[in-house]
Amino acid sequence: MSRMVIILIILTQAAAYACRHASATPPPDQSTPAAERPTPSPFDASLYSGGDGRTRETAVVVGTKSHRGGVASEYSWIRHHYPDAKHLHQALTRPIDGKRYDVLTIQPKDGGEVELWFDITAFLPAGDN
Repeated sequence: MSRMVIILIILTQAAAYACRHASATPPPDQSTPAAERPTPSPFDASLYSGGDGRTRETAVVVGTKSHRGGVASEYSWIRHHYPDAKHLHQALTRPIDGKRYDVLTIQPKDGGEVELWFDITAFLPAGDN
């Protein structure tokens, strides 16, 4: 397994952990003034194209070029479109037709399971192993 794939696995696991715990708001750190505390970045729709992500053909295309930014963008898209969803599973596909996909299975707050396809070729080209 290449170093890049190992790094991607670690980043996706860290992002999954962060997503699961994002709804739990920790108490503010009283030692840091409120004006200096980080605020969540707003959803930036310009980072995405494609469809609704429900199939490979309608995958959400993530335009971010960095691995870290790309993984964070996937979870940002999910939080925006499926607030309070629970992360169930994540899988990186092998290249398909020259593209690389990340498939995340979530449970929306109203129940059931939704499989979401993200085209991540911009930050993990199909030629990278």
